[in-house]
Amino acid sequence: KTAFIQSLEKAVEGSGGKIEHPSSNASRFQHRSLQFVANYDGSQDEGAERANDQVLSEFFTAFDDTHFAIVGSATPVHLIAINEGRLVDFFSDLWTVSQNVSTAAQNFQQLGKCIQRYFELNGQGPGLPDWMLIVDLNQRSVIAPDPDQENASIFDRQLQSFLNPDFWLPCQACALQSQCFIKYNVDTFADPISGPAVRGRVRALFEIIHLRRQLHITMRDLRSALSWMLLRDQGCEEVEQQLETHLPPAKRLGWFYYNAFNGHNPVLALNQGEDRLVRLLRQIDPAGVANPATDRILFYKGLNGLPMLAFDNRSGLVSDSLDSWALPSTWQTSQQPEPLQEHHEHHAFLRRLAFFERRDLGWEQMLPYRHLDDFKQATQEQANEPTALMGKVARGFSFVEGARSPDLAEGFVCIRAGQNFKARVRSFRLFPLGDFGMVQVRLT
Repeated sequence: KTAFIQSLEKAVEGSGGKIEHPSSNASRFQHRSLQFVANYDGSQDEGAERANDQVLSEFFTAFDDTHFAIVGSATPVHLIAINEGRLVDFFSDLWTVSQNVSTAAQNFQQLGKCIQRYFELNGQGPGLPDWMLIVDLNQRSVIAPDPDQENASIFDRQLQSFLNPDFWLPCQACALQSQCFIKYNVDTFADPISGPAVRGRVRALFEIIHLRRQLHITMRDLRSALSWMLLRDQGCEEVEQQLETHLPPAKRLGWFYYNAFNGHNPVLALNQGEDRLVRLLRQIDPAGVANPATDRILFYKGLNGLPMLAFDNRSGLVSDSLDSWALPSTWQTSQQPEPLQEHHEHHAFLRRLAFFERRDLGWEQMLPYRHLDDFKQATQEQANEPTALMGKVARGFSFVEGARSPDLAEGFVCIRAGQNFKARVRSFRLFPLGDFGMVQVRLT
């Protein structure tokens, strides 16, 4: 939110304008004959003597009940970056208090009700006044293509900014570049031929997080996760120290991009567990999915059994580390817990690498959601057969409840009658599918 205001200020300065800062949290400037008043963060106090309620009351003074009906071109443009919850709470406190209403509360009745109604109706109700605009970034998708940016999404543009060749020029003179996992990661995504395919598969994982609706991905989340994927909070000195310690193959491979969202490592560093987006990405780790045909090939032939992308401009660090990884081979050894865990870890590494770098379309089946395309089609496009779609959804409900028989689930929604999942005999309540309706919500 703040970055939007600051980008406008940069444009003003680029055209010769001057930015004034009455406080560290505010600015004033003139652009195209209009006066602008900006607040960078409407959720914070300004010093010990200016509480947030006072800051907001002063900011909205130009739109109080006295001026609300006469706001026009003479009114300065007010820009504020503020969390939805704080904005709604501020006006709710003003017009839902008891009869002992303060002067400030009385002054913002119209503005408060207008904003409250907008969010209650999710922006779908009566329009705002012509002079008011609310840009709700909670409705933004970081993975949706932007027609104004050659269909590049926010995700695409942010990742490209990390891959800016000028930033990585010093690496060309580094004696350790052929052994550096960071350089390997960057070269993978920046490859002009195979890089777009790998970036697209990372985008698919981010899209799943977006569609699950468990987290609204902010710019801070996006940048943090991409930085973690490429750099893993490491710098040049840390990379040099790693190389001096001569880590075993499993430890070396753990630093590469495809293991950044490893969801099967029980031992996580503290800084790995803090990032909320990375934590959700770990939940959809492709290594946790079963694909018998692919798994069989990887076990017996390794990556050589799959058609893989080619990268002409990166080192052979990963392939060399995999070749040097000597796994326990005897049957007796493989039955022991530690060697067996090492086999599982090795196979998980191969699955992730295959997901990101296999050349065919088999990577789509390695995602944890087999019906992702159906879901996207139903929520992002206008389905022609809602009845058939409702049948699929009903069968999914019944399947989750334990009604695995197609004959039982056909035409009904089956709900388990008891909660004892270990019972040998199961009973279900059957609800006719014709009693249900379905509303399709368009997601972007």
